[in-house]
Amino acid sequence: MFKERHSDFAIKQRLSFLCVSLFASFSIAVEIQENAVNNVYKSAIEIKSSVELFVSSRNAGSLNEFKRAAADVRAMAERGEPFFRFLMAVYSRQEVLCSLPDTIRKKYLTEGRIYMLSRAEGGNSMAQYLIGLDCDLNLNCKEDACVWFEKSAMKGYALAQNALGMIYYRGVGLGQDYEKAAGYFRQAAMQANSIGEYNLGTLYAQGHGVPKDDDMAYHLFLRAADKGHSDAMNNIGWLYQHGLGVEKMPSHAITWYHKSALNGNLDGEYNLAFMLSRGIGVKRDSAAALHWYRMAADAGHLESMFNIGLIYRDGRGVKRDFTEALKWFSKSAGDGHSMSQYAIGQMYEQGRGISLDNDRAVSWYKKAAAQKNYFAVNAIGTMYYRG
Repeated sequence: MFKERHSDFAIKQRLSFLCVSLFASFSIAVEIQENAVNNVYKSAIEIKSSVELFVSSRNAGSLNEFKRAAADVRAMAERGEPFFRFLMAVYSRQEVLCSLPDTIRKKYLTEGRIYMLSRAEGGNSMAQYLIGLDCDLNLNCKEDACVWFEKSAMKGYALAQNALGMIYYRGVGLGQDYEKAAGYFRQAAMQANSIGEYNLGTLYAQGHGVPKDDDMAYHLFLRAADKGHSDAMNNIGWLYQHGLGVEKMPSHAITWYHKSALNGNLDGEYNLAFMLSRGIGVKRDSAAALHWYRMAADAGHLESMFNIGLIYRDGRGVKRDFTEALKWFSKSAGDGHSMSQYAIGQMYEQGRGISLDNDRAVSWYKKAAAQKNYFAVNAIGTMYYRG
């Protein structure tokens, strides 16, 4: 029942877009430092440092550092800096840590669009990118977004190149084209951009738009990981665990999952917990596994919630506790996790820790079956067969 990793090599659109946009902030902030920073806001060096932390941590899925960086960006926005207000508003509906009251969000966007548009029309590649991002995320104008991204990408702006690569990868606005996606990711990667390296590595791992090449994927992930990209660290762990492009070495997989987890990466935390719970590449440690599952689950990782439920249901390294198991299954089931829905159905069908209730069992099985969970489909068939 355990799912060994949450997302495999899926390109993470939310992470990529979020991090690529924020990288633009320092250069524009430097442009406006005389009227926006001088003796009022942080020095240019401090702004550069805080923005780079935001970019690198969110790019890598490094939740711990991102929380600190987002708080810093929010503080600058609250001090009245229009550029950072615009950034907060652009991401307000996509990123919880950037959330704003709707009236404030609209105010920041209205003010910021005037400033950014003047910069973009003047040829500033970073402003062009940000206007494109606003068109994509808030105005739902995919064609306009692509126009602005193209203008920025043609000037060699790596973040816009990544954005276009993502659009072609997803097939939104321009039609799906893996080869074009690979081309744009490659342009960004050639500038040593960690997002481009990670995304291009993902395509090589998948064989989309490029020949499948695990060795190339490994080296691109390694380049991104060396820059602090914790999603890349997690994927390197996966390659070592399964011997893809490298010699199969579970102990090395543990090392990379641990690096990723220490950066607050949810998939890294989950994969480390999985290895610890089964003693793969390391001595079995149920307590440590539960710790890392909890770390990921507390940040919203559904697969980790499900696994905690299994630990308590089956008494794996802890005292069996059906009430605790049901609590964790319910958390993830409420967000649509089909295996958790199936597990709750089982508990009602078998009367494990709760009163036996076939009607409720079928109800939960149907929720899971609606998501093509074939365990649940089989369970429904069995119950109807038995009458």
